[in-house]
Amino acid sequence: MIAVKSSLLAGILVCATPAMADSGPTIYGTSFPLTLTLNVERSTCILSLASPDLMTFTTAANQKDFRVQGPILRLGTKDITLHLSNCAGSKQPGVIPAIQVTGQTLSGYDDLFQFQNTQITGALGFGLRHKDNNGVLGGYIRGGDSVELAPRGGEPADGDVNFIVDMRYLGGEIKGSGAVVANFNFKMAYR
Repeated sequence: MIAVKSSLLAGILVCATPAMADSGPTIYGTSFPLTLTLNVERSTCILSLASPDLMTFTTAANQKDFRVQGPILRLGTKDITLHLSNCAGSKQPGVIPAIQVTGQTLSGYDDLFQFQNTQITGALGFGLRHKDNNGVLGGYIRGGDSVELAPRGGEPADGDVNFIVDMRYLGGEIKGSGAVVANFNFKMAYR
């Protein structure tokens, strides 16, 4: 005995024709485009600031503090702590999870953060460095740099990411008086 299998193909055919009256004019409707959007989100860590969002350094004295280029040691450093949470499931194949740091830098100094509209002129601003879990400081971060959180294709761990910020003088004449202001923007990035 031979069994015969048959396939059933189901479909819908939709046709449209212009609506016409028997003896009247052809009626056409207006057309318009319709745009459809689907946002696809990938799982990522939640990044939050665990430090105060405003930090103030003590006053710098023009003559005393601007003799030696580098960090103004008398003013000390400030700790910045970011907190990562909900990182489980956030790894992405082929990319490196990182925290990207942006902010306005002083013209000619891509690792010296300062708003250009400050009343102070000269190579004076804020420097930012990453501090690893062993307390080892990295080099000064340039605007747009990223701090890697895991290897390529890896998943960052929940926990704290630490930085320090200091006031830096990089030479030349400092003119004016008033506040030197800068900001750092931190965001999760996958490179």
